[in-house]
Amino acid sequence: MFLPVIEGLRGVAVPLSVDTCKPEVMRAALAAGVQIVNDINALQQPEALAAVVASDAAVCLMHKQGRPKTMQIEPHYEDVLREVIDFLRTRIAEVEAAGVLRNRIVVDPGFGFGKTLAHNLILLRNLHEFSVLGVPLLAGLSRKIHVGCHHRAGGG
Repeated sequence: MFLPVIEGLRGVAVPLSVDTCKPEVMRAALAAGVQIVNDINALQQPEALAAVVASDAAVCLMHKQGRPKTMQIEPHYEDVLREVIDFLRTRIAEVEAAGVLRNRIVVDPGFGFGKTLAHNLILLRNLHEFSVLGVPLLAGLSRKIHVGCHHRAGGG
């Protein structure tokens, strides 16, 4: 289990982060000393938002289209940039309304998560547009999204 590792790192000079969409993992990791929750579901899973609200941790809200096993099968957007920004704007508002302060929120456009190489490039070329959200931006980039391997189901 990951908890002994987190507990062993408690007190280090850098914030500890956990990547999970499972509320029970969030609660356990937060109790063990994690300061950042990075959730590919943007706290939409039942109880995920409550887990973060009950802490003073920061949260990274990521955009994705579809489910991980099938999201790379023909992802479609009318306007990928606007749709991703609008989704993140809505999630920020809902997370703030639940009690998470804006200064604890970071967003991630979700490169490679339900996006083709062309979608990823549009987002990358327009990262400055995310400043309208008023929160820090995390760009989680993988080599495979740049060489075009990630357009196939399963990530290639």
